[in-house]
Amino acid sequence: MADNSQKTEDFDTDDKNNQCLSTVSWCNGVGNEALVVVESKDQCKTKGQSDEHKTLRRLMQNREAARKSRLRKKAYVQQLENSRLRLAQIEHELQQVRQQVQQLKKIFHLVKLVCSVAFDMDYARWVDEHQRLINDIRSAINSQMGDNELHLLVDGVMVHYDELYKLKSIGAKADVFHILSGLWKTPAERCFMWLGGFRSSELLKIIRNHLEALTDQQLMAIFNLQHSCQQAEDALSQGMEGLQQSLSETLSSTSTGSGNVVEYMGQMALSMAKLSTLETFIHQADILRQQTLQQMRRILTAHQAARALLVINDFISRIRALNSLWHVFGAKSNNVTVVASNLQYGTFNSNIGSASSSGMADNSQKTEDFDTDDKNNQSGNVLIFLCLSTVSWCNGVGNEALVVVESKDQCKTKGQSDEHKTLRRLMQNREAARKSRLRKKAYVQQLENSRLRLAQIEHELQQVRQQGTFVAPGVTADHGHSIVGNSNAGSVAFDMDYARWVDEHQRLINDIRSAINSQMGDNELHLLVDGVMVHYDELYKLKSIGAKADVFHILSGLWKTPAERCFMWLGGFRSSELLKIIRNHLEALTDQQLMAIFNLQHSCQQAEDALSQGMEGLQQSLSETLSSTSTGSGNVVEYMGQMALSMAKLSTLETFIHQADILRQQTLQQMRRILTAHQAARALLVINDFISRIRALNSLWSAFPKEY
Repeated sequence: MADNSQKTEDFDTDDKNNQCLSTVSWCNGVGNEALVVVESKDQCKTKGQSDEHKTLRRLMQNREAARKSRLRKKAYVQQLENSRLRLAQIEHELQQVRQQVQQLKKIFHLVKLVCSVAFDMDYARWVDEHQRLINDIRSAINSQMGDNELHLLVDGVMVHYDELYKLKSIGAKADVFHILSGLWKTPAERCFMWLGGFRSSELLKIIRNHLEALTDQQLMAIFNLQHSCQQAEDALSQGMEGLQQSLSETLSSTSTGSGNVVEYMGQMALSMAKLSTLETFIHQADILRQQTLQQMRRILTAHQAARALLVINDFISRIRALNSLWHVFGAKSNNVTVVASNLQYGTFNSNIGSASSSGMADNSQKTEDFDTDDKNNQSGNVLIFLCLSTVSWCNGVGNEALVVVESKDQCKTKGQSDEHKTLRRLMQNREAARKSRLRKKAYVQQLENSRLRLAQIEHELQQVRQQGTFVAPGVTADHGHSIVGNSNAGSVAFDMDYARWVDEHQRLINDIRSAINSQMGDNELHLLVDGVMVHYDELYKLKSIGAKADVFHILSGLWKTPAERCFMWLGGFRSSELLKIIRNHLEALTDQQLMAIFNLQHSCQQAEDALSQGMEGLQQSLSETLSSTSTGSGNVVEYMGQMALSMAKLSTLETFIHQADILRQQTLQQMRRILTAHQAARALLVINDFISRIRALNSLWSAFPKEY
């Protein structure tokens, strides 16, 4: 221990003298002694300088690293700023492109509208010129002109028909849907339309039944020509059905909810390519009509050909006359019921609902008053005998009953003055409620008049946009089709109700989609699916009301987009086609479910075929009725009887639409019974997505027509 203390003192003395000792190493020796190793002065200086150099070097390295980090950070911030500026520039350019696209869409739409209006105007001029040529032929026949002169007149009409087919070819390039749907024809003519015109086989049948003094050879030639036309028409019809099925498969090829934009755009591009073949079908149908006229001209003599042209013209003229009579008298009896029924479905639903709630409040107030009166009478042991001399019931706003009670002089009242005051207050309240209901009723009537006027104005505006010309109220246009009238007010009200129905339907579908994505339970899905089913029932009620107002409007599908009309069948889609799409897209179906859906689809096809045959029979019956009288007959009674019978037959169109909607409704109900709640929800999404893609295809087609 003494040695250790001595070493410590020596170390302290050395530290004070030298002041350079940087390192002292302690080592444990034997006997737990501490060994102190003291470095020399020079060694301490060298080691100290080395440590300082290391520290300085580390500081310099850290500063350099920090500087480089700041430079990298600055460069990164600059890069972010450049990216932000570039992104803003791209967004600005994208906004400009969107504006240019919108302007191009408007330009394309205006171009198509102008082309459609130009075609309608050209067709109107063609009709006027055609009527002049037909009148020349009629005068020539009545004056017993020679065959040479008749030959020239007939050839003039043939050349004039060639001009019509050229006009239609140009119109189809501008707007193929306009030509295909026959919007340039009257609504009654559209019932006989097939690929933008009449069937040549039907016209040949009418000609064959009305021409006299035909030889056996001519009869056989016309019969063979008619048979050839039927075969060609069937081939084109099958081609159209194949195109519809191909479009359905393409538009429903992607799965529901697929977010693949490239796949979706490829789907749309392929659909547009297929849709462009519609122009070819119209062109082929017009070639068939043109060749049929030429073949007929070769078979018949000049006099017979002239008579045949008169027969065709008179048949079409009677269809136009039937259209005018139908719009004047056909739906007149339904106007009151249409307006009254319309109030129940959408158009005036909100006002009726609020008025009904107000009426219920008034009714409850009256009940409370009577209850209070009864309590007062019981507490005071006073019986009030009311001798009712007159009771009149009036339907109020909320379907409540207003009772007017008169008392006789023999009625005796027992009670105190307070009870008289209470009774007087009750009578005053009831009188005030009665006046309030009368004011509400007048307000409702005023709103209804305003709604009808607004619907009429909107319909006029729609016609102006479609036709490009303004037609004053009450003026007939479109070759006998009254643009403004009571029946059209009903059709416009239907269009407004249908637009609201579509918005509400989309909301319900979005709820189902959200429920499926959130994996909601079957009970909640069951309620949502039932809500959509009830909503479909409302659509069929709306269509029934709309058919009473304007059956041609519902039948031709003018309330749908042009692309949707390509799939239309009796005012809607074919249930069998929708079932086919559903069957191909639903997964995890059992064998029993697959067989049930297949049987349901087969039953729908049979019912659709039966209704289609019924429609064909109606068309043939109308053709026979309208062409029953001889050409040039001046018997007015016979003509009016013919029109009356035709209108009676035409009224059955509403029945066909109703039966088709019943088939659609029952198909949905059967599908709901076959599938589970989750499967039914998926099926409704498949149907909605398919129809939405058709509408998107229509928008693309309208915005970007092909160049020609």
